[in-house]
Amino acid sequence: MNTRLKTRECFQPFLPYLPILVQRNPHPQHHAPGWATAATAAPRPPHRPHAAMDPSVGLRSLLDNTWVRFLLSKAPLGFLTYTSLVATYRARSDPWTAAFVVSAYAILMLFFWCVGSYEAAPPERRGRLRIIIFVLSTILIILFPFKLSSTMSFAFAAVIWSLGGITIAIIFYLFFIDGNP
Repeated sequence: MNTRLKTRECFQPFLPYLPILVQRNPHPQHHAPGWATAATAAPRPPHRPHAAMDPSVGLRSLLDNTWVRFLLSKAPLGFLTYTSLVATYRARSDPWTAAFVVSAYAILMLFFWCVGSYEAAPPERRGRLRIIIFVLSTILIILFPFKLSSTMSFAFAAVIWSLGGITIAIIFYLFFIDGNP
């Protein structure tokens, strides 16, 4: 069997997806039987990509998989747990730093649990959860400038504390004054 024909048969399913220039033979005097030249090339069919070629279809079906969604939602929490354990282990000689890491981790886990409960709660129960979420976020916002301000100069500490206060004010406005959930 002719090698050129064998190669052509292998690429036959892909020819409609290639540009017409690839299908043209640059040397029409040496064309193989059945090879389309510029003069004899049939008009190409309109390009309709196959559903399997659409990258969003594969991604959507992957994200619809419950195990993948479970892993994507739990992997960051697992990483946070791991880094918190490592930080606690490294701070074993300093009890205040270890207490900071453990308390920040516990408050953050409680915060995530309350946000998940808020999303699944009926509207009449969301008001109480909104208050709890605000209190937890305020504690976290105060906790980090408190720890950072001990390592900075007064000017930088004032900037960090003012940014924390502005953040708390914005969260309060969005949660309680604006009214949109």
